[in-house]
Amino acid sequence: MLARKREFSVSRVWAFPRAFGLDIRGFTLFISQQREIEQKLKSCARHGFRVKQMKLILTTLLLFLISVTSDAQYVSNLKMTYEGKFTTQDGKDHDVAVFDGKDATELFEMVKKHVALAFRSPKDVESNVNDKVISIYGYAPDCAKFTYGYTFHLSFHYSLKFQFRDGKIRIEVPVLYEMEGSYCSTLRETFKAAHIFNKNGVLTEKPKKRQVVIMLEDYFNDLINRIINGDAKAQEDW
Repeated sequence: MLARKREFSVSRVWAFPRAFGLDIRGFTLFISQQREIEQKLKSCARHGFRVKQMKLILTTLLLFLISVTSDAQYVSNLKMTYEGKFTTQDGKDHDVAVFDGKDATELFEMVKKHVALAFRSPKDVESNVNDKVISIYGYAPDCAKFTYGYTFHLSFHYSLKFQFRDGKIRIEVPVLYEMEGSYCSTLRETFKAAHIFNKNGVLTEKPKKRQVVIMLEDYFNDLINRIINGDAKAQEDW
């Protein structure tokens, strides 16, 4: 009688998991799988949180880049050729600065103000045509030098021209003329005589010769940047 009860009792214990269509090992495996799934879900939740964090960071970075771009200043990037002339980096005789949201009159007044800051006597160098064009006729004393047996210090008379449309400023490359300080009459002849460029139009690697080109590029790029963007230092020091 006792044996029957014990047998019945044992069979009832093993019958419990079979009620779910499993044996003891299957039931243990089932529990293990459930725990594994739970861990994966938790991992996915953490991963999802990290993704949200990354999206937030990227969105913030994008907004920052947009704000920086909107406040970005024009950067002049002239280059000097073996002919003694300036061009843009893509070989054009002009560049265009874009100012969204500003009309031609606003841009004209902005540049006119910057010219007043860039030159000691703006009225002596500036010429205006119907608020659509600003021409500048300036003098750049001792703005470049090179050494070819002797160190030559060069000065130039030059002209600049700016034209205005709504949202745009057309910037003509500087024109250099009436060079002073060289044994040649033109910059092109000077480059040729002093071997500043080779026969293929490539700038020499010799520092004391190539510096004349670098100095001219730096001088006029800086001048144009100050005329277009304004000279922050000049506006502060008054």
